[in-house]
Amino acid sequence: MRKNYFYLGFVLLVCQLTIANDSIVLFSEAAKANLKEYIRKSNIAYQEKEYAKGEKLFSELVEQKLIGTQFDDFIFKKINRGKFKVANIKLPVILLTYASWCVFEKGEIPAINKLAQDYKNKAQIVIVFWDTKKNLKKIKHKFDRNVTVCYASEEYTEDSKAILLLKKGMGYPMQYHLDSNKEIVAIKKHIAKPNFKHNINESFTNNYNEYNSDLNDLLLIDSTNKNTFVSK
Repeated sequence: MRKNYFYLGFVLLVCQLTIANDSIVLFSEAAKANLKEYIRKSNIAYQEKEYAKGEKLFSELVEQKLIGTQFDDFIFKKINRGKFKVANIKLPVILLTYASWCVFEKGEIPAINKLAQDYKNKAQIVIVFWDTKKNLKKIKHKFDRNVTVCYASEEYTEDSKAILLLKKGMGYPMQYHLDSNKEIVAIKKHIAKPNFKHNINESFTNNYNEYNSDLNDLLLIDSTNKNTFVSK
């Protein structure tokens, strides 16, 4: 009889796990289903200078279609050898996408470096540049060793999926906030036009506070998600 109970419990557990896995929606799947229509409407809005409408369309895309999906297992080349594999993340991640020609605010990189130190072993900051390694020689030395700096380019066949979805589809600069289970909890457009009127101290403070708020929110959501999973 005990064996029968054990077998029944095992079957129920397998069924629950199967249902849970079946309910997982990949970010790429959700984006593929919704990006084309979003881009069409967004282009019209910005062409007609309806900027508020364009931002609203982006917010609706993110909040209604992309948050809660699971980030794909992209693999990015690290600037200092090795690879960053999304599949291997153990901590919440803020992943930023840039190009080498994107201009950072004066205090942004110092703020990112300080936060990477402050949140070491709690969260990870990853920056992906849409460029080749040779074009990143100057900028790579500006980042702290706790910041994971990566690159991806059309020149590398293995980067084609990330380029198509994250660079050409979503655009950049962009922030992706992932919990420790790779679930997307937020996507934010990054500052396209840095404020150069601020001195470096003001810029550092503003950027530190903004990123710090994002990291706090991310850790809180990650903790909540873990507790919810355990209670189930």
